[in-house]
Amino acid sequence: MDSDSWPMRTAKSDFPSSEIPLFLEVIEEKGYAFWGASKKASNCIQILIFKMGRGGSKAAHGILDVSGCFGADQIGEDDFHDHRPDGEIYHIKSKFHKYYRITGGKKEFIERYRIKDPAGNPIKHNIRANQMVSID
Repeated sequence: MDSDSWPMRTAKSDFPSSEIPLFLEVIEEKGYAFWGASKKASNCIQILIFKMGRGGSKAAHGILDVSGCFGADQIGEDDFHDHRPDGEIYHIKSKFHKYYRITGGKKEFIERYRIKDPAGNPIKHNIRANQMVSID
């Protein structure tokens, strides 16, 4: 499988334990939500969410289902604001270069030993955004 079609990638969140449920509420109400991502974000089927900063690579906090990855300029203003959680911080479109359109998922604590690199080996370094991974 080549890197452009890898099914699971990593993404980061400042507060994954509280943000994942917020975005899942938007999905439940409106069908999808936009999750902010780095400029290197790429299409995938799912994103594995880690906490930003020190110690954030110790475990994942959830898995979100993805239906597309878009540059911020590709998303209409109304569409963006209608598919984000309440709160001013979630409506600063320029905060991220790209956005995943997410359609489902779950908050779940996933131990690091279960997270594998593309060769099926345990991840041995810090996790960065858009890294190809899988879960056993």
